[in-house]
Amino acid sequence: MSKVLLLVGLGVSSIQDLRWKKVWLPQLWGITAILLLKNFLVSGNGLSWFLCALAFICFFLVAHRVSGGQIGVGDAFLFGMTGAGLGWKANCLLIYVTFLLAFGVALPLAVLRKRGRKYEMPLAPFVFVAFLLVALG
Repeated sequence: MSKVLLLVGLGVSSIQDLRWKKVWLPQLWGITAILLLKNFLVSGNGLSWFLCALAFICFFLVAHRVSGGQIGVGDAFLFGMTGAGLGWKANCLLIYVTFLLAFGVALPLAVLRKRGRKYEMPLAPFVFVAFLLVALG
C-alpha cells in the first residue's frame, strides 16, 4: 500500500512540477499523514517513521534556505513523504539516485550551453524515476 500511495503521489507531483514548477503541498501532507498512520498502526514504531520524515523535511528546508531557493519547499516535503513511506535507508538511496539522475541531465545542458546556471529544473520527475528504480526495481 505504501508504494502505491508513493507512486501516485510522486506521479501527480511530477506532472505538477513539470507543468507549473510547483507541487500542491496539502497533497503531500495528506499522503505523508496516511503513510505515518499506516506505519504507526502496522509496525507499532510510528515514532521512528515520523522522525524519519521530519528529519528529511528539516534537512531540505535548510537546503532550500542555503541554496537561495534552488531546492524548493515542495521538494523538502516530497522527500519527507518518501521518508515516511520508505524509511531511512531506502530514502537516502532514493535521494542519491535522484540527484545522480538530475546531474546526468543538467551536465549535458550546461556543457552544450543550452541552459545557464540559473536554470530551474523541476526535481519531482527525477524523484519519480528514482522511486521507480529504487523501490520498484
